Amino acid sequence: MVKISLAKVVGAEEDEEKSSLLSGAWQRVKSRPSRKTIWWFAGLAIVLQGLVVYGWFFYDQQVIETPTYNVNETVGLVTAYYELLKDMRYLGRDEIAYPPHVGDKAINRTLAVDILGLDEKVYETLLQLPYVVPNEDMWNEEIGRDLNKSEIAEKHSLDKTWWAGWMGQERTIFWRNGHFADYRSDAVLWLSRDPLRRWQNHFGANVSFETAMSEFEALPKTAIPLSYIRYRRYGLVLVLDTATNRIAVLDTQGPGSRDPFFNRFESNNWPLHYKLPNTKFYGQEMHARLAPDLLREFIHLTSHLESGYIPGSVRNDEVYTPELSPPKWERWIQDLYRKFGWPSAEPLEECQFLSLRGNHTCDHDPMDNFRANAFSKAMVKLRHDITVKYLGDWYCPVPRKQEIIDKMKSNGLLTEEQIAYAESDEPVIPLNLESWGGNLVFMQTGD
Repeated sequence: MVKISLAKVVGAEEDEEKSSLLSGAWQRVKSRPSRKTIWWFAGLAIVLQGLVVYGWFFYDQQVIETPTYNVNETVGLVTAYYELLKDMRYLGRDEIAYPPHVGDKAINRTLAVDILGLDEKVYETLLQLPYVVPNEDMWNEEIGRDLNKSEIAEKHSLDKTWWAGWMGQERTIFWRNGHFADYRSDAVLWLSRDPLRRWQNHFGANVSFETAMSEFEALPKTAIPLSYIRYRRYGLVLVLDTATNRIAVLDTQGPGSRDPFFNRFESNNWPLHYKLPNTKFYGQEMHARLAPDLLREFIHLTSHLESGYIPGSVRNDEVYTPELSPPKWERWIQDLYRKFGWPSAEPLEECQFLSLRGNHTCDHDPMDNFRANAFSKAMVKLRHDITVKYLGDWYCPVPRKQEIIDKMKSNGLLTEEQIAYAESDEPVIPLNLESWGGNLVFMQTGD
């Protein structure tokens, strides 16, 4: 084997270069750059890398301009959605309060504009929105208390056109545990600044609610929630931002958008035109759809009985509790609607909505085949079955493990009917008590 000496090869090359007529020029070309030049290029590389990292994490990219907010369009779509819920008998006949809101039901302008500083477009929207009012006729002046369900039914017994919605008067869910917001109430108007109730985690018991709302890092003055979280619950809320003409879906359980629409995109690769400008409340990365687009999809998916959009739906968590997402009762309700002729195959069109049909702008009524009265009667029983088989959150089923049943009984967390069901031989609704979701049966005791 022939051994090659690297030193000889290099030396031979050097001798060859020196013997060349061009050796002087060649040496100048091959000479090393100065230390100053090297440091200059190294510094430039570091700066460029820094700019890239800054762009990834800190640079507020320009948001693409979108159609200007239109009060009439947004209010019209919210109205259409509420009327769909009325068609579905989720809301009762008289449970939508239409504008104008006057007298003791007027929107408090002093609180909204002068104290909370809400934008004029927000205030105009509040004036024109309809509101869901399940408790409007509960109070009885003569007896000085609210009427119960049977007393309200008796009050309307002679009116054959009246019905009570299956939503009920306490569980007033708009969507996924967010409750309908009625801004004719000053208390709800205050809560509009913090629909997720984050302030409860930051202020002590000695701080007044009004002070907390005034000092808390609130929503932008151009935004108003269409739903909010009651008590110390978990769920999603819809926030209408009039400055950007978008609706953001916020979650009590973490930052960023929780709009299911964005599940179609890869993580951290959402299209730029959905990004909202940064605020302390929204956080660095908040994305939201145009308000009309989201509302139209809500109408479409709800009218087609899609899971997760059934009236009264709860916040799902497919990561921690896949066996409960969505809860089994959604399928029971879907089946009941179909049994009584709900037109779920009806194409989405303007005839779907009560106000337009009432104005005789449609040549047919898609509700003709829906046996609404029979559905309402059957739904009373189904709703009761759900309250027996599920805890108050309508997410966790009543557990069937005796050790857990005994613990909940001792804490007064189960009704007599729930105890009877828990100790019966009826089919078990899946609930993995060994998982993270097993803790929910002790955390969630009702609305």
